[in-house]
Amino acid sequence: MLFARVSVWTFKKGQREKGLNFLAESSSDAARSSEGYSGYIELLSEEKPDCATIITLWKSDKARNDSSKGVFKDAMKGLEPYIEGPPEVSNFKLSDAELRLSD
Repeated sequence: MLFARVSVWTFKKGQREKGLNFLAESSSDAARSSEGYSGYIELLSEEKPDCATIITLWKSDKARNDSSKGVFKDAMKGLEPYIEGPPEVSNFKLSDAELRLSD
């Protein structure tokens, strides 16, 4: 079983791309090297051009919780210039998934 953190971010007008680029450059290596990290999914809202949802996947509840004190907290701090406020965050257990990214 995997554990997921779903965070919904609202960026300042026109800052979504810059914010997500900052996140990719500054936090992706830290997340990948975190104990229990299993991947992420980034969803860009088509209806709200200044919103994005990021789902991070973790091998245990402990790994997910530990990341909230480290990599996730650091990401929120670094994104402050780009975001309207803290993201909406929810935690889930992943019970099933199928993902095909190539044709």
